Amino acid sequence: METSAPHKSVTLAFPLHIICGIAKTFVDLYSSIRETPPEILWLAFVTYFGNLISPYVKLDCKSSEARFYSVAIGSSARTRKSSGQDAAKELFEAVKEPGQQIIAGFGSVEGLMKLLHHKEEWKDKPEILPAILHLDEMNQLATKVNISGSAGVSPLHRLFDSHDYDHPLAAGNEYCVRNAYLSMIGASTLDDFQKSWGCQQADAGFFSRLFVVIADANKRIPRPLDPDPEEFNVLVQKIRDVANNLKNQPRTITLTPDAEHLWTEFYTSVIGPEPEWNRIDTYGLRFMAMQTILREEEQVTVDNVRDAIELLQYEVAARRAVSPVIAENDAARMEELIRRALPVGSTT
Repeated sequence: METSAPHKSVTLAFPLHIICGIAKTFVDLYSSIRETPPEILWLAFVTYFGNLISPYVKLDCKSSEARFYSVAIGSSARTRKSSGQDAAKELFEAVKEPGQQIIAGFGSVEGLMKLLHHKEEWKDKPEILPAILHLDEMNQLATKVNISGSAGVSPLHRLFDSHDYDHPLAAGNEYCVRNAYLSMIGASTLDDFQKSWGCQQADAGFFSRLFVVIADANKRIPRPLDPDPEEFNVLVQKIRDVANNLKNQPRTITLTPDAEHLWTEFYTSVIGPEPEWNRIDTYGLRFMAMQTILREEEQVTVDNVRDAIELLQYEVAARRAVSPVIAENDAARMEELIRRALPVGSTT
């Protein structure tokens, strides 16, 4: 079987063929009644679904739970980014079991930590309740974490990689987050995304923890409809059944030998040192865990790894296209915008 790694070049074309299983059912259900592009519908679904199953599924390695910090980027209004994310929110609110905390809105990092705070009554067995931070506009987060005195994005960094976070405060009012499974989903225009962030977020590596999908609507639906109630309820029950089965029988997923070989080739010979490749491997592992469940497979297969590689190459191109313009002042920002507009290798 051919297992050679793909070429290192990347193109900005979302690999729609990776959409499968109940994720495809969701995308198909809403694509005919909403203007939201299928890749943004997919992103919304997998962010919610991955969060729901994250306590119960992982690969046989670290940092492989299917938790995403997702951002949909597109033109204001026309892309219907928030509409697609709201559709996923409505769906997973109906799922209810085995339990998921949906946090709609963001006031401060400290407020988020308070919601995730370890409750004393849990004693030595903290409740596992995955949580998803749902943001209509990603720049809400940027504005709040840039406020002087805020804890910034450090807690979000910690909870991307781990489940615990301690936040000591004066007078003993500390937040102790334990057993948290946090995901995030938000939307932004390109201009807002590029100008809303400060140097501290770039220095801290926050952008490498974001999974970006770029799209614009290519159809018009003058009267968006609600999904067919019967199809909606069937999908709700399918999601509930999958999640409850995993809760009752948690899974640690392995790769087949051929899949292991293909992933190793990609990891060692394709992933580059440039910043847009940072944590790409982490998202590859997380995607493979979730895709295995969506495909109803027992192991990560070669096809699963190929899906992951195509998605990650798309992601590298997307990161290059939307990378925030980090500058200390307006003049520096203009200089950076001019530099980006020049052909590669040109200075004038």
